[in-house]
Amino acid sequence: MSATFMIVTNATANALSLTGDDRKPSVSIARAGTANINIIDVLGNVLLCDTLSTWVTAGTVTITRGGVAVTAAQLTAYKQGADMDRTDYDADDDLVVDAAETIDVVSRTKVTGITYTVLAGDTMIQTDSTANVIGLTLPAGVDGKTYIIKDGAGTAGTNAVTITPTVDTIEGAATLTLIRDFESITLAYDVTDTDWKVISRVENTTLLNDTLVQVVITAVGGVAGATAGTISVQVNDMDGVALTAAVDLELNSSLTQYAGTNAATGTAFFGAATTGTLNAGTGTLYAHVTTDATGLYEGALADAADETAYFSAQTASGGHSALANGCVVTAVIPNDATWAA
Repeated sequence: MSATFMIVTNATANALSLTGDDRKPSVSIARAGTANINIIDVLGNVLLCDTLSTWVTAGTVTITRGGVAVTAAQLTAYKQGADMDRTDYDADDDLVVDAAETIDVVSRTKVTGITYTVLAGDTMIQTDSTANVIGLTLPAGVDGKTYIIKDGAGTAGTNAVTITPTVDTIEGAATLTLIRDFESITLAYDVTDTDWKVISRVENTTLLNDTLVQVVITAVGGVAGATAGTISVQVNDMDGVALTAAVDLELNSSLTQYAGTNAATGTAFFGAATTGTLNAGTGTLYAHVTTDATGLYEGALADAADETAYFSAQTASGGHSALANGCVVTAVIPNDATWAA
């Protein structure tokens, strides 16, 4: 085998799995088996060289190139791109091997103190402001440097987290503050604008999941001259699980299937609530209601005509919902009820 290849021999009784930067190369070596790796795939490949160096030192493998043993020290040289012109492995001329710059390494730092100066080597900052407000100071920016800052404890709504650059700005502002529970933000530095850019900002995803709801309606009409009926409305999260909080809804009645409030017709009316609260709409074709803490609303219906009414639900319109009870109806399983008065 020429010096173009390294021959890696497994010195153990177990199969080995060898992977380099960006999973290139990805090699399996059977017990007591060998693998041939092109030297071009080795030079500047940080993960591959580090793994092989550790294995050589531990006696896990032996390596030869052109019939000559390869040592751990030589693998370190290969990692730095020895045998290559430096521009081949450090094209951006920043004295860091390009392959190393592509490795996805996340360094998570938890911060609970009043102040913390973010380090150049930090990647993710997870805050816990249970006991106090927190001030984070960003270091001088390096082009493309990215930080993820997350309210890990869900306490930013009580004790804010303020982010301040040592120099420059964040989207042109001197500071940026997280004020919502579980909020997170990703910042990246732009050397041209000398400014930290907001790549993404995510608010309380738990609240979002609770706010998007589906509604299941069960309606029962009257027969044999009876005008009374009942309606039951169950509000669930998007996984179909009953809510654990009260929400506001608008209920509609119509002689036309799938019609909403604007098309309300017929003579079926909403009556008193038995579970939850009927806020407005008694004796009309629509009603504004609040469920109980399990997302359930139950109440009376009435219709003096021989007809089939269709019932549906929708998000409470502006001015009809308390902030704490807000929700967005994304799916409805409607129902109808028939009266033979």
